[in-house]
Amino acid sequence: MALNIKDLQIHSPAFTSLEHIPKQYTSDGENISPPLGWSGLPAGTQQLALICHDPDAPLPQQGCFIRSLRDFVKSMSQKFA
Repeated sequence: MALNIKDLQIHSPAFTSLEHIPKQYTSDGENISPPLGWSGLPAGTQQLALICHDPDAPLPQQGCFIRSLRDFVKSMSQKFA
């Protein structure tokens, strides 16, 4: 089954959509990754690549890249990356 991008949901208990990311998750704070969760992946999805891009981050730091998340992983806790 193909991914319908409208079904994909990425969320965080730390902040809501279109809200600023709390300072503790920035380089001005603790610089840790926020807790994230996702749903809406097609049945049979075996892996997920998650790329967090921050165009405001100073080079060479451009956010985080987490790869090979298995199908049973539905979220990642704070400080995961």
